[in-house]
Amino acid sequence: DSISQSTNPALRICCIGVGYVSGSTCAIIASKCPDILITVVDVSAERIAAWKSDALPIFESKLLTKLI
Repeated sequence: DSISQSTNPALRICCIGVGYVSGSTCAIIASKCPDILITVVDVSAERIAAWKSDALPIFESKLLTKLI
């Protein structure tokens, strides 16, 4: 079964708002727990686009190395 088709709610997290704290937190959870589907939503399309880009919209020491 694909994780995206999982009906197990314990394998899914939705984060509402992708600011400094929630964006970093979801990025770390996603990198450390590949079996959990992480979805983030935000009213700001620019904020979502920034997180999808190669340049993170925040500076957090060592965050990029945790995500690679």
